[in-house]
Formats: sequence, C-alpha cells, structure tokens
Amino acid sequence: DMVRIYPAHHLGPAYIAHLLPHLPQQVPIVAGGGINTSNAGNFLKAGVSVIAVGRALIRPRPGAAPDRGRRAGIKPVMQSLLSEEAITYDGTQLRSGWIEQRFGISGDAVVAFLGPCKVLTEHLVDREDQRAGATIIAAQMLHLIAEQEPPDISVAVLRQRLLVALTAELLHQRGVGEGLRRYGDDIFIAERKLTVSIATTSPTTGLIHLGTNVDPTGAPVPAIGLVELGVDSADLATALLDAYVEEMAGAAHAQGKVRTVP
Repeated sequence: DMVRIYPAHHLGPAYIAHLLPHLPQQVPIVAGGGINTSNAGNFLKAGVSVIAVGRALIRPRPGAAPDRGRRAGIKPVMQSLLSEEAITYDGTQLRSGWIEQRFGISGDAVVAFLGPCKVLTEHLVDREDQRAGATIIAAQMLHLIAEQEPPDISVAVLRQRLLVALTAELLHQRGVGEGLRRYGDDIFIAERKLTVSIATTSPTTGLIHLGTNVDPTGAPVPAIGLVELGVDSADLATALLDAYVEEMAGAAHAQGKVRTVP
C-alpha cells in the first residue's frame, strides 16, 4: 500500500515536508502531479518515498506533426511565464503594466499562477455583474493574465474566447469529455462552472484574465475544479501558455504573408 499526494506541484515540497510526520511512517508516500526534472529533487528532499512522473517524460512520437508555431518555423511574438509564486487574484491585477511590475516582463506577455480568487463587486470589470452585486470567489484557481497591444476591445474579446477554446481543447485531450461544454467565454462541466474570464482594455493595451477553478470552495455558483477532474494544474498551465503563444505567433505570421485585394 502507498499514499499518493496529488497534485504535488500545487502543494509544494515545504507543505509536504510539514505533512509527512503526521502520516504513518511505514507507508510509502508518492508525490505526483507537476513533477519534472527541475523540481523532483526538492520533493525527494522533502521526504517522499516515490515520485510519479508522467507528461514530463513523454516525447512526441516519431512522425508526429510538429506544433502549430514550430511547423512553419514561426518565432514567438510574446513572452510567457508560469510563476511558482502563489498570488491571490482580487481583480486589481488586471491593469496595464502589472506583469512588468510583478515579474519584470515588458511588452506583450502572458503569465500563469496559482492562488485564491476573491474579486469583490467594486473590482468587477463586467458592468452587468457589477450592477447585480456579484462576486467571484474560489479557494484556489489557476489564473492566466495576458497583456497585449492593441488597446482594441474587439481584438481582446476574440483573444479571450481563443484562450477559453484552447482550454476546452486541452481539457478534452486530458480525458475531460463527459459534460464538457464551452458557452462563449465560459467552460462548464454539466451545469457546474469551471472557468471565469474577462477581457478589457487600458489606454495602451488589451487585457485578459482567465481563471480556472482548482478548488472551487466558496464559489457563489455551482462549480467544479481541476482537482475533482483529476487534471494537473501545472501541466494544464504549461500547455495553455505554449498553445496561446503559438497561436499568437501563427496569427502574426498569417497577417504578414498575405496580399491585399481590391
């Protein structure tokens, strides 16, 4: 018999080291979820007996089609970052320059991080939700914030919906099929809400926030999270960042290779 701690990347080695003395010493402890070559040693030092590594060991099968952006040798047009810092999202992060201020990344960029979500009514960007006195609350979410030129709300909304569609596609690839539905800029599993998202603009850029429930405890509506679905949040974040950056690079390439017509 073994005890599996999942998702280990979400909990972190320090938490696991604190937890282990309270578990039966004779039972091997397995850490899984988000384990890779950069963090495996930290979990072993924390005291786990076994680490479970999955996606980090998988390489494309011979003859498989390359990724969209790589297929045509397209270079990225924006930077991306998966932060290991836990940040509570309260709505004030959705502003011009926040990514540069927090992470030192300038220009078009997209970042992902884990943390609670507590957006009070006064910080909502959606005016309909604000008039209704709504709030957005979850014990833990996977947050993604994108800041890109131009400051065009129609472009920002289309990019927001692309992000949500990519998320649904990646979830389907990870075995989440039954009940998975995208309604505009939201994803539901049956009648339970998995994501929240918003697009807006500043005077200089378009801004997007996409939040995917990891643990929806406290949500004001019926909700579901990645833990219940058995999806590793770090793996999903990495794949989503890569997919979005590749889509943006592909779109930029497509704009530059066509001629105008009368």
